[in-house]
Amino acid sequence: MEHISAEFNNQPVELDETGIGTFVADTAGMFEVVAKAYDAAGNEGYASKELFVKEEGDKVPPEAFIESPLEYTKIHEPVEIIGTAYDENLVKYILEYSQSGKDRYIKFAEGTKSVKNDVLGIFDPTMMRNGQYDIRLSVYDSGGYVSVYNVSYIVEGEMKVGNFTISFEDLTVPMAGLPISIARNYDSRNKSKGDFGIGWSLEYKYVRIEQNMKPGENWRHEESGGVFSRVYNLYEIKPHNITVTYPDGKVDEFRVAVSPSMQPFAPIQEVSVSFVAKKGTFSKLEALDEDKVAYVVGNELRNFDMECYNPQRYKLTTREGTVLILNMNSGLESVTDINGNTITYTKDGITHSGGKSVTFERDREGRITKITEPMGNSINYEYDYYGDLVKVTDQEGHVTRFTYNSNHGLIDIIDPRGVKAVRNEYDDDGRIIAHIDAEGNRIEYSRDIGARQEIVTDRMGNVTVFSYDEKGNILKKVDAMGNTTSYTYDENGNMLTETEPLGNTITYTYDENNNVTSFTDAMGNKTEYTYNAKGQVLTETDPMGNTKINEYDSKGNLIKVTNPLGNTTFFEYDSKGNLTKMTDSKGNTTSHTYDSYGNVIRKISADGTETVYTYDSAGKCLTETIKIGEEEITQHMSMTKKDALQKLLMHMGILQP
Repeated sequence: MEHISAEFNNQPVELDETGIGTFVADTAGMFEVVAKAYDAAGNEGYASKELFVKEEGDKVPPEAFIESPLEYTKIHEPVEIIGTAYDENLVKYILEYSQSGKDRYIKFAEGTKSVKNDVLGIFDPTMMRNGQYDIRLSVYDSGGYVSVYNVSYIVEGEMKVGNFTISFEDLTVPMAGLPISIARNYDSRNKSKGDFGIGWSLEYKYVRIEQNMKPGENWRHEESGGVFSRVYNLYEIKPHNITVTYPDGKVDEFRVAVSPSMQPFAPIQEVSVSFVAKKGTFSKLEALDEDKVAYVVGNELRNFDMECYNPQRYKLTTREGTVLILNMNSGLESVTDINGNTITYTKDGITHSGGKSVTFERDREGRITKITEPMGNSINYEYDYYGDLVKVTDQEGHVTRFTYNSNHGLIDIIDPRGVKAVRNEYDDDGRIIAHIDAEGNRIEYSRDIGARQEIVTDRMGNVTVFSYDEKGNILKKVDAMGNTTSYTYDENGNMLTETEPLGNTITYTYDENNNVTSFTDAMGNKTEYTYNAKGQVLTETDPMGNTKINEYDSKGNLIKVTNPLGNTTFFEYDSKGNLTKMTDSKGNTTSHTYDSYGNVIRKISADGTETVYTYDSAGKCLTETIKIGEEEITQHMSMTKKDALQKLLMHMGILQP
């Protein structure tokens, strides 16, 4: 190190030979200290910290309070935070947000003047991922006192204005039921350190479980009534809220319930704890690492060890029967489908219950540097000094590079040919304003968030204007020719109508579970649907009154289809959910067998033709041998299990070529 310097509140500080300096502040308040170091090559290192200088005579703490929005409000668009940050000797106040329970706060507003029951700042969810967030108001006075007020909100909806997202499927290993998939996602809204540097993460990491507080906190146990009518009540001081957020932004919500919550004569000593789905949530949530029974101690619920009741692992069962194991700290631990196929996620890799896995190597920052597939081939990842992913080398040595701006916004994607496949431009708020493709064609975006409007100019200069509602649903689209398409929605965000430029309207209806129960086209032709409890289609009736009927087994596998003419097709499955036999209404049967990994290895068609497949350890089809009588034809190929299954289903008549 050649030289160091320091500044206190933008004023230089003289340092001695040991790097120590003294500065005397003449007023109380918050001050920034900046230190810089330079090496022989002229490279600069930088560090800063805020220091508080207090006034000894001030003994009264400041006021901190958020009045609006109310706690647990669902927020879809920018909203004013109304409250109080007051002190006669106020230094400043700060508004910050963090994903609930993560304690990683980001400042979004601040001020140096007292505010009483007025606007403290604007909370803007349009550049945030959906989920549960903690909002913290911190108020500082000159006496060194800090008052803090916390609330929690739910961010949801589709009004995500100006964010840039892109996904790369780096690896897929076909397996029974659930493939092992490495989907690497970039999201310009995400400024935290992910599995692949800042802004990047594995797709399954977007499944999050969050809570606004420990389920055992903030209860009140009170008695009421006289000697012979005494009743004990247990109720929440503040509502407890647990949310599960999915990669598509959908949010499931649960409240904490206790039983009994009321008891005559004697105090409530123990209760059963459950998690009740709120309106619009169809999943089931259960705690795994805590008993269902908690003990009432004062105003807390405690576990057997007399610690605050606070489960860290949960089991979530979707309406379809898929089971997710969720961890409050690490997120998704495993997924199990309706047939028992399980994928398990750890920091070291992903493992399928069928026996295959991919492994991760990470650096000291926790970033993935290498992924190894079952065949031993690997994908390698490299990062720059700023923590951004800059280079990906696939199994065949092909290199893709990335560049970023100073705010970690992804600028260039340079493909293995050295071509800039995508270039992005952002405004000062980090919102995307233009995409430029490899040919230099430009798409531009401008927007008025307050007016809920976005204007898109395509490569040919044609302008399309989109108007949104407060939840981000498109209400109107006007193209370059002035043609208008309009849309309406119900309170759950389901589209009710789509009216085309000529005035023709398409109409949808839904049941209480948000399933489409009817679709009426612009000519008035109506198709109707019914469903089972899992949300699977039971019947489909076309505009002529013809009905197709589906039947399922207890797991949810389709086992029988009856068409409008009464012809019936039957389906059979093995224990892993692989389709083993299909029999049509004439008794013709197509059967197929699988290896332990779920690859189709043998198929016998209704005409007796036998087809045999072989695969490598990554699930890619190597050969296809067709046997017709004594004749055999073998084709060497590169095909995934998905391709083979699609081809198989085409032979069976389930898919059309």
